[in-house]
Amino acid sequence: MTNGTLAAGCPAAKLLAAMSALADPPLPLDRHAAGDATIGLPGGLSDPGWLVVEDALAPERVRSAEPVFAIGNGRFSTRGSFEERFPGDQPATLMHGVFAPHPVAVSELANLPDWTALEIVVGGERFSMASGRLLAYRRSLDLRSGLLRREVTWRSPGGATVEICFERFASLADPRVAAVRATVTSLDFAGGVEVRASLSARADTDGRAHLESRRQCVANVVAELDVNVRGTATAVGLAMRLRRTDGTAEQEGLDLPGRPTLTARSTTRPGGRATFEKLVVVASSRDSAGPAAATHLTALGDEPFDSLFAAS
Repeated sequence: MTNGTLAAGCPAAKLLAAMSALADPPLPLDRHAAGDATIGLPGGLSDPGWLVVEDALAPERVRSAEPVFAIGNGRFSTRGSFEERFPGDQPATLMHGVFAPHPVAVSELANLPDWTALEIVVGGERFSMASGRLLAYRRSLDLRSGLLRREVTWRSPGGATVEICFERFASLADPRVAAVRATVTSLDFAGGVEVRASLSARADTDGRAHLESRRQCVANVVAELDVNVRGTATAVGLAMRLRRTDGTAEQEGLDLPGRPTLTARSTTRPGGRATFEKLVVVASSRDSAGPAAATHLTALGDEPFDSLFAAS
């Protein structure tokens, strides 16, 4: 991932090459057969001929599958790591032209804050595919629309059974914008559901920390994080909002050191559904006088996931 190695080709090619360099040997995945059932996507964009599908979780291949399910928009690209994390994963968001020093290869693309991070807590138990029982799993990447979708049925260690659908995209129409949506459906559980959305300054590449936190703020259900790329004059700023779109939720901001976090809490019952949307803006000093992510986020108003995705 040196400057010399990535000099040739378009920005997207550079990002894809860097993503692949972080992976284990390639994961053999077949494209979804044209005759198989399709997955419904916003705007009716689903086409099984364009889907890459993983029908079962293989823990030993989690890291090598991440480049396969990476998404991007030519400005930045993000590996297909799980929103809630998983043992052995390697989250990474890489931006065109944003490099950090490397002890051997001179420089490498800097690993930026993980904008996808989203934790779900059901009845006081944190959702993780490494705990409880994973009853169903399906992940798909629509190569035409750029939507990454994951559907799981999970039973918590305490016995609560829920269906969770994660969706994410990076906007091509507005290359600073990305979004994650999580829909939680209770099958047999009555109680509290909490979603925690965060931005972390602690991103690293195989133990090499590229970032140092410069400023963070949590106010009015918006969280901001500004970081400097170590050894450079480059600054990157992120701003996010979190909201429930199909009902009410109690919201709170947590100004945790190096990890500003927004939470949304609600209650559910068997058959109940709660949908949460995390909208993120990623800015850098390369495209303005300085990070202005919060200003851009404010300009988006209450634009929902579906309309942003349709425009992208």
